[in-house]
Amino acid sequence: PTLHMATVLEVLREIFETRRELTDLRDQIKRSPLQLKAKENEVEKIKARILGEKENAKKVRVDADSRELSLKQAEGRIRDLKGKLNVAESNKEYQVIQDEIKRITGENDKLQDEILEKITLEEEMRGTIKASEAELASAQTEFNKYKEVVEYKIDKLKAQVGILTDRLKQLEPELGEARSDYQRMVAAKGDDGIAECVSGTCQGCFSEQPPQSWQELLVGRPIKCRHCGALMFKS
Repeated sequence: PTLHMATVLEVLREIFETRRELTDLRDQIKRSPLQLKAKENEVEKIKARILGEKENAKKVRVDADSRELSLKQAEGRIRDLKGKLNVAESNKEYQVIQDEIKRITGENDKLQDEILEKITLEEEMRGTIKASEAELASAQTEFNKYKEVVEYKIDKLKAQVGILTDRLKQLEPELGEARSDYQRMVAAKGDDGIAECVSGTCQGCFSEQPPQSWQELLVGRPIKCRHCGALMFKS
């Protein structure tokens, strides 16, 4: 049965509201992964920072090991020189060996200080890494919880989209003769293919309609806006 035209405007209004709600829900669904990605990026930044901190600590350790190797080699050199003291053939040779031992000993003292400095620095860096790893664990836990919330929210939003999509399919056939105009306009303009008309003004483009158009709406007949072409319903 053909519906009364006043009812058609009521259907058009409900379609308008349903489509707007669907668009909002779909936008929320689209934004949710972006919000999740932002949280994930925070976790990845901490991971990258930890990798950098570990790399720097490794370099300090390698530097310390290199100096320790130099120290051992120098200590071996001192032992050799001390052995030569016992077989020195002159006071001059003896003194040269003593001076060399003294020089190497001085360098060794400096090396030991540098090694201690490196070891201390590495310990501090390890402490920083430990704190960063604790920060990462906390951020990962927070991300996992946030992900659960977002996924739950998306599931609910999709369920709502399903309900509204089914409702839209039920409403559209009830437009009767206005359905073809409706289909053309939403195919061309999406949600903007429908607009409310308030006191003779289209709310889609805010253009004033001719008095005849407003009269058509008053008697319950959907009319297209003379400016933007949207199918209008009366407020």
